[in-house]
Amino acid sequence: MKRHIFFIDGSNLYSYLRDTFGSGKVHIPTLCALLVHDDDDSGFLREKGIDVMLAIDLVRLAAEDGYDVATVLSGDGDLAPAIDMARGFYGKVVYVALPGKVDAYHILQAADGFREITKSIYDKARAALK
Repeated sequence: MKRHIFFIDGSNLYSYLRDTFGSGKVHIPTLCALLVHDDDDSGFLREKGIDVMLAIDLVRLAAEDGYDVATVLSGDGDLAPAIDMARGFYGKVVYVALPGKVDAYHILQAADGFREITKSIYDKARAALK
C-alpha cells in the first residue's frame, strides 16, 4: 500500500468550501478519508500550516521518503513549485483536492491529478462533525 499524507491550507480550504457549499466547517479526518483511493493506505497523516511551511514540508518529507502520495487541499498557485519539486526530484505522486468550481489553474497544472470534493463528500464530512 502507498503511504498517503495530506497537506491542508486551512483558511484556503475553509474559504473554498464556504463559497461552494455554504459552510467551511467539516470534519477534516473524514474529509481526508473520503478522498483516499482504494490503493492508498488509510493511515494518513494530517498537516496544517501556512503556505510556506506547507511547501517546505511537502518537499522535505518527499526528500526524506516520508510519503508516496500527497494530497494538497489548497488552490494556492504559489505551491506549484513545491509540487513540481516533490514530483520531479523525488518521484512522488501529488494530487490536489478542491471543490470542482474552484479556479486553481497553476496548482492543478503542477499536480498529477485532481480529486474533487463533491457535494456528497462534503455532506459526509460535515455530518461527521456531530
